[in-house]
Amino acid sequence: MGAMQRVLSALLLLSTVAGSGLSAATPVAAAEWLDAPLVRWNGPHQGVPQPPVQTNTRTGQPLNPADAFPSACFLQGRAPVTEEEKLVAGAGWLLRTYWPTLQWADVTVITAPSWFDGMCRPAAYQPFTFVGGRFTGTLSPEPMTSRLDGSLFGGHELKPGPVIEASFLRYADTDPLCCPSLPRVELRYELVGVEGRRVFTPTAARQVALPEAGGTKASPDSVAVTEHR
Repeated sequence: MGAMQRVLSALLLLSTVAGSGLSAATPVAAAEWLDAPLVRWNGPHQGVPQPPVQTNTRTGQPLNPADAFPSACFLQGRAPVTEEEKLVAGAGWLLRTYWPTLQWADVTVITAPSWFDGMCRPAAYQPFTFVGGRFTGTLSPEPMTSRLDGSLFGGHELKPGPVIEASFLRYADTDPLCCPSLPRVELRYELVGVEGRRVFTPTAARQVALPEAGGTKASPDSVAVTEHR
């Protein structure tokens, strides 16, 4: 991903919130981590991270999302129920009804945004993983935003093992926000021991070409697979 996509991403975020005086402290850039998708970022002693800081462009003061976006953006909010959800909400993330908590045995995955774009789509969102109530990492090293490079494609799956599978969109520099053209990246996450504790880590990745115009599916030889243990 080049400089053009980073500029477009920053302009999108700034124009989305200009009317309310809101800005992101760090504009969302191209998801360069997906160029080397098996990089490890989750550590054994991390806690649930706080969302990106939002500030008023006129005063420079931090803003609460509830003060910066239309009330319609909050209609699909939900209150935390489980201890894991309370940890995520307590860190400042916003639980949504369209992202229910996933659970298998003692594994939990909670996805939540920290704010929205101009159409109330989730922005600066992140999936958080827990095992036995203990935080075990995120599915991306950085928050994601709808219709930008590196955003989730559909949802993500929690399977016996435990295994988590997630797919991420990739945009070329010249792609319109509606239509990413590059092969998406599918990742499989498994629990890996780090310093005596287990954290979720990408253990396999593959690129899946998007369907061609007219609904033709990608051929098998368009898929590249890499793995490590």
